[in-house]
Amino acid sequence: MKFNPIKFGLYGGISFALILTILHYISDRRLGFLWLFGGVAWFLVSVFIGQFLREK
Repeated sequence: MKFNPIKFGLYGGISFALILTILHYISDRRLGFLWLFGGVAWFLVSVFIGQFLREK
């Protein structure tokens, strides 16, 4: 499987936009922090997967 950074970035951007939209509608700060942490964790995992796919 060839690594495609454009498609990968597109999926990342869409997911990040969804997370920001959800954050906007959540009024509880703890829930917002939880979503923000989830977004950061998702970003780190996606970068790790991208590096892994690039090496193969």
